[in-house]
Amino acid sequence: MRLDVESLRTFRAVVEAGGVTRAAQRLNLSQSAVSWKLKRLEERVGRPLTVIDARKIALTEDGQALLNHAVRIVDAHDEAVARFQAADLAGEVRVGITEDMAVDGIAKVIGRFSRHYPHLVLSMRIEQSRNLARWLADGEIDAAIIQLRADEVRSSDIVLTRDKLVWVAANDDLGQANPLPLVTFGPDCFYRPFMVRALQHVRRSNRIVVQAPSTAAVKAALLAGLGVGVLRKRQLVEVPDLQPLGSLTAPLPAVAQVLRFSGDLPRRLAGPLRSVITEPALLAHLT
Repeated sequence: MRLDVESLRTFRAVVEAGGVTRAAQRLNLSQSAVSWKLKRLEERVGRPLTVIDARKIALTEDGQALLNHAVRIVDAHDEAVARFQAADLAGEVRVGITEDMAVDGIAKVIGRFSRHYPHLVLSMRIEQSRNLARWLADGEIDAAIIQLRADEVRSSDIVLTRDKLVWVAANDDLGQANPLPLVTFGPDCFYRPFMVRALQHVRRSNRIVVQAPSTAAVKAALLAGLGVGVLRKRQLVEVPDLQPLGSLTAPLPAVAQVLRFSGDLPRRLAGPLRSVITEPALLAHLT
């Protein structure tokens, strides 16, 4: 019996992403391709590896045992490939990221990238998504992790996560205030146009009471009860004292965080960056 690395990589991605759909997005494969790889892997092992229960993927005992091996095998494979590729790679890769990405996650990405590619310099610029997209188009940066509406994802984008936007506040009463007090990230706020259009749609008057430059400042203003804001649904885990506003039904779009490359970045440089950022163990820290 022989197990190929890419099948093990796919199996690991499905488990760590929590499903075939999200794994396909991370691996930049179709769902059918991911399902086929899983099926082939089970056929080669000769035993079931997963159990799907209520749309969630759980591991069998054999699946858990294989996962432990898969993590080590894929890591060892990637480190070996990086070791022999690294000698041919040199230069600088300029990457833009949004401020709300985890600092420890970025540190892990830079550290791993530097270890694998010692002759490549990875430099980071932190800004809001709208400015990062402009810098990318103008060639000021080579790649960026940006947030955009889910329907704006390009075929060349590498989708890292998809999420919903939610209205949040320290208490539900704030959602009934008139005019509605808004907390935003400032004039270049990615969410601000969505907020304004949504409130116009339901004919709600509003006023901006806080414009903050950072996610930490926005969360602090919201927690202090100064107004109503918009966050990604998964961010609420970090601030359990904020609650979604059931009284505010103004519709908000779904969003995605994607890795996007400049058209001028050579493929030989884009590949290493993509492989590091989309590694499931690191991606979990970023999003």
